[in-house]
Amino acid sequence: DWQPTEETVAVKSFTESFLSSGRFDAEYYQPKFDQSSNSLSQFESSQPLGKLAVLEKGRQARSESEDGHIPYASIKDVSGFLIETDETTNQPEESLIFAEPGTVALAITGATIGKTGINATDTNIAVSGDLVTIKPYFLPSQYLLIVLSSRMIQLLCERDVTGTTNGHLSINDVAKFPIPILDKEKVHLIADKVKQAILKREQSKQLLEIAKTGVERAIANNEATATVWINQQLEALGVKLT
Repeated sequence: DWQPTEETVAVKSFTESFLSSGRFDAEYYQPKFDQSSNSLSQFESSQPLGKLAVLEKGRQARSESEDGHIPYASIKDVSGFLIETDETTNQPEESLIFAEPGTVALAITGATIGKTGINATDTNIAVSGDLVTIKPYFLPSQYLLIVLSSRMIQLLCERDVTGTTNGHLSINDVAKFPIPILDKEKVHLIADKVKQAILKREQSKQLLEIAKTGVERAIANNEATATVWINQQLEALGVKLT
């Protein structure tokens, strides 16, 4: 239920402003940004993201949806906290940056800066230059996903954007984001909840496909045949309908 202040005026000395941040634009110093940073830094165990994970900026690659063999994702393929793509590339692997299974990606270019997603597949996905991959050292990636998606971090993304026509977020600024580290039990509880949510989402997509195909089979053959097939698919998924 955290909400930032609506106050828009900040009074700071030259030392508190330009000398510490190098920024002259007034928008950077809005009170809501300080409030966001302070909320994240209030825990003694808070640390900059760069000390908790390896950050790598992706590399632009030519996309070939039909002929490529390496899964490839750009900013448009990050949605609903997941990295999902049908695109592929034939670029040499050594020229690419990969989001390995369990790796988080954050958008750093364009209109959707701050958008986050996790590679919940068991396949490495090459990412484009508008994304930065985040591979944590010890924190569960699902926990980092939630923190980076929080209102506080999203405000810091808004604060640190540079450029006017096409905004950009520096990987160095991303590395400075303060990450609160709760006690181990809470961290893993949050991570487990996210894992379960991702599994349930995938299961719901599978159930929808089963339902659609079942209707098609009922139309093409008969309802009894379709029902048998549907029950077989549900059993394979370990799903029981009550």
